[in-house]
This record gives sequence, C-alpha cells and structure tokens, in this order.
Amino acid sequence: MRVLWVCNVMLPSASALFNRRAAPYGGWLTGALNGLCSVKSEIELGICFPLDGAGEVQKRESEGIAYYGFPGGGRVTDKSGAKPHLREIIDDFKPDILHVHGTEYAHSLAAAEAFSAPEKTLVSIQGLCFEYAKHYFAGLPLSVVHGFNPRDMLKRENLSLQRKQFVLRGENEIKLLKQVRHVSGRTDWDRACALSVNPDLNYHFCNETLRETFYTKRWEIEKCEKHTIFASSCSYPIKGFHRLLEAMPQVLRSFPDARVFVPGRSPLELPTYKLPAYPKYLRRLILKHGLAEKVIFCGTLDEEGMAERYLKSNVFLLPSAIENSPNSLGEAMLLGVPCVAADVGGVNNILVHGREGFVYQHDSVTMLAHYICEIFENEALARRFSENASRHARLTHDRAKNASRLIEIYEAILEHARHERRLVF
Repeated sequence: MRVLWVCNVMLPSASALFNRRAAPYGGWLTGALNGLCSVKSEIELGICFPLDGAGEVQKRESEGIAYYGFPGGGRVTDKSGAKPHLREIIDDFKPDILHVHGTEYAHSLAAAEAFSAPEKTLVSIQGLCFEYAKHYFAGLPLSVVHGFNPRDMLKRENLSLQRKQFVLRGENEIKLLKQVRHVSGRTDWDRACALSVNPDLNYHFCNETLRETFYTKRWEIEKCEKHTIFASSCSYPIKGFHRLLEAMPQVLRSFPDARVFVPGRSPLELPTYKLPAYPKYLRRLILKHGLAEKVIFCGTLDEEGMAERYLKSNVFLLPSAIENSPNSLGEAMLLGVPCVAADVGGVNNILVHGREGFVYQHDSVTMLAHYICEIFENEALARRFSENASRHARLTHDRAKNASRLIEIYEAILEHARHERRLVF
C-alpha cells in the first residue's frame, strides 16, 4: 500500500534533508509518523509539503520515506500554482491513497483535485476555518477589530481583514469536503461540522499521537513553580489570551505572587506603531492592569522547551474561543499538569469537568479566574486532576493503538474503493 501524505508544514525528519531549520510545529504529524514506523505494515510512505523558496519540486529519500517539497502552497487560493507540482509528485510516487492532513490551506484542495480519486482520498480534520471565522474576534472591542494602526495601514490588514482570509480559506475547505468521500476526526465537533457540509462523507474516528517528549515526563506538584499559569499561545484572538489578562486582577487578589508564562515576543518590546492590532491590545491590557512584571513572554519554544515550561507550571490554561482537539491540552494532560480549559469545540471530548480538570464558559472571565484559584489553593485537587487527566490522555494518545487504527482506515478506504469499482463494472 503506497500512501502519500500532504502536510501544511515540513516535518522535522525532513528539515536536514532540505537544509532547513526544523520548525516547532506539526508535532502530531511526527507522532503519527513515528507510530506508523513502529507498527509492522506494508505501507510505503511519501510525504509532501510547501517548501519556501523552491522553484520546482524537490525530492529526498531517507529511511524508506520519500519526501517532496513543492513550490507554492498558497494559504487562500491556488494562485501560486501548487496543483501542477502536486500532480508531478503524485505521478512520481503513484499513491494508492492520498492522505491530506488539514483542510486549512489551498494546497489541500489542489492536492485532492490533482489526485482526482475522491474514493481513495482521506482528509484529516485539524481545525476548520469556516467555523473558526465565526469566532475570530473572540469578544474584542469593535475599535480593536476594525481599527487601523500605522503598521496595519502599511500592510493593508487589520483584524477584520484577517477574518476575511479565514472566510476565504473556509470556502476552499467546503469545496474539499464536498469533493472527497472520506474524512478522519476525533471529536463530536469535527464530525458534526464535516457532516453538515457533506452528509455523505464516511467519517473515520482516529485519535492523534503527540510528540515523543510528552510520553516520557511527568508533572510533580513538589517541583512546579507555585501559582504559575502557562498558556500555549497568544498569537491571534482565537487563542483568547486577552481573557486571561482580563482575569489576572481577580487571581492576583487571592494570589499576589501569581505569574503567567506564554510563548512569543512581548508586545512591550516594540513601539506601538510597529505592533499589529492584537499584540497592541494585549499591551494595552498589560499596562492597564499593571501586569508588566506578571506576564513573562518566553520567545519561541521547541519541544523540550515547551515540556519544561509545562512541568514548571502550577496550572495549564486553554482560554481559546474555539478549538477542535487542541494538542496543547493533550500535552498538558499527558504530562499531568492540572488544566483549566474553555468549553469550546471538541474540548469536552478531551477533558472531563470536575474529574480531570475544569472547563468553563469561554467568555466568563470570572469562572476562568475562579478555577485557577481553586487549583492554586487545593493541592489534593491538583494531584487528583493530574492523575486522572494523565490516565485519560494515555488512552487518547496511545501511539500503538492510534497507528493501528490509521492503518485500519487505509485498508477500509481501499476495500471501499474496490467495492465501488465492482459495482460500476
């Protein structure tokens, strides 16, 4: 069985082959790859991805895997011309199955069209832009959503225009989901969203495998930095970091030594005219609430850096306005970090409220702060959440089980295609 993966990012295993620095993204792809390699199967694997700066398709091989970097990979449309390059890759590798990881970018649709075998195409749902667009502003003031600062005017973008990009990407997603026969997902949310677009889809349940480091370490309350909170992203409004900043005055009333850690660059380091709208708003909240010494921006964190920061934290917080099954929450649970998460998207399939952590209404700053303080002040509760969450996550993210399930899905797709062919002839 020959399976070609279409990915949004270059896997770390390919970075050295293409003389590129490994990106700290797409950890679930590495997890899935390692899982497949650890299970004996007849699968021959090819992996392709957008390659910045490439003028033509580039191919490398390592450990029995064919890697292809292709030019383009346009985020909104296929104006970059990815489709002919993807057709070239497909003609070279000759896959039995095309596995498209993620619907978010235009090359996903281009790959499915280039393969032109919808009965043998599998689309794995990561996020869904056509749904995310509805939540993009995440309760921000209208002045922030529609305003232009000098940087935005030069780049001709603001939050409102960024949301329109999500809408356009969502239109591609809908075309893709209407075109193919098979999708895989792992939550009630992604199943409902996919079938709302195409009720005839064959939906295959398959959990994700996470990065290796998170299976080998374990959180201990004695070793964490008490009254610290870790949020995994502050990159754009959907991640909801502004909600945490709004909640911090309430947390600090009970725990004056509380601190927040988050990856990224501090918006206090740049003049306001150089800041995009969302970081500028975060800066305003930090200064308004006197949080300059309370919020620590950690820069870019690789896999080991993320694991270390999780383990040092007293609470992991997921304040997003929308998610499917966030890998950051899975990583925190796997390590056993006590978690508080907004009850959005597929989160309630991942974390059981009151047993493995707390979930709260995503726009309730009061409940966000309350649950953080509950964990801070109750070590027995933190230990119980840690143990229960880790046990659940080890089932959800079981590497061998998830790899075997993926192979079952591939086999089912080929059998389904053979059955369709027999009916035709």
